[in-house]
Amino acid sequence: VFQNKTHTVVNSTLYIDLSATMPNITPRAVSLIRCVFQNNILWSSGYNPAGGFYTIIEKLEGGGSFFPEFQLFIGDQPIPSNFTLSATDDITVRIWIRTEEDQFKVVINECWATPTEHAYDPVSFPFIKDSCALANTFTTIQTNGVSSNATFQTKIFSFVNNPIVYLHCRLSVCRELTPDACKPSCSSYRASVKSGENVYTGVTQMGPLRMNSRRNGADTPANAALSPAYIILIAIGVLAVIAIITAILVCCYQRRTGNYNFKMKTRDVGYQVFSN
Repeated sequence: VFQNKTHTVVNSTLYIDLSATMPNITPRAVSLIRCVFQNNILWSSGYNPAGGFYTIIEKLEGGGSFFPEFQLFIGDQPIPSNFTLSATDDITVRIWIRTEEDQFKVVINECWATPTEHAYDPVSFPFIKDSCALANTFTTIQTNGVSSNATFQTKIFSFVNNPIVYLHCRLSVCRELTPDACKPSCSSYRASVKSGENVYTGVTQMGPLRMNSRRNGADTPANAALSPAYIILIAIGVLAVIAIITAILVCCYQRRTGNYNFKMKTRDVGYQVFSN
C-alpha cells in the first residue's frame, strides 16, 4: 500500500496455488493487480490504512508517476475552445505538475508543432530545442527549471502555415539537489543542467489550435512583398500618368491663351491716281 495526500495505491499479486492437488508445484504468480483510490472515497467508506493518509516522507525513494497539465493564454485570459488565432497573436503556454515537494522542477526540453495530433508526424515545426527557443520562431521562454511549472510565449502561426496545429513538448521533472541545479542555460543553442536528478521524462500535447480563415493581413498591400517586375511596372505606369497629365495641362493652357504670331508681314502697296 502506497499513500500520498490525494490517493492510495494498492498493488496486489495474484498467484495460482495447486499445492492441494499437486504437492510438488509451488505457487506461481500470474498477474499484478493495481488499484488506485481517492482518499476522500476511502474516508467515506471508513477505511483507514496503517500510518494514515498524511505521511511525511523525509527521504524520497521508490517509483512514482507525474501527470503534466497545461493551459494556454492570450494575455492573462485562458484561450477558450474553438478560438481562432492570427499570426500576430502571442499565446502563453503554461505546463505544470501537481506536487507538494518544492524540489521538483519542470524542465521543457523541446517543443514542436505538427498539422496532426501525432507527435511524430513527418511534417513538424520545431521552435524549442535543448531548452532554448529557436531563431525566427517568435518564441520566448519565460520560466524553465525553476519551479513546478514552466511557461513560454510563441506566435505559432507566424511561422507555421497550417489552418490547424498541435503543440508537443518533451518535458522532464528534475529533482533539485542544489540551488538552480535544474535551471538550463542557453549558449549557442545548447542547454546545460548543473547537477539536477532527472526523475521523469515524457511528452505532452496541446491543441488543436486554429488559424483565422483570413491570412491575418499577410496579403494586404501594407504587408505584401512585391517582386521587382511589379515595381518596374508600377514606376512605368506612374511616369505615363504624369506625362498624360502634363500634356493635358499644356493643351489647356494653349487653348486658353490662344496662338499669336507676332511676326510682321509686309504687303506690296500700289498707288493709283484718281482724277476727275
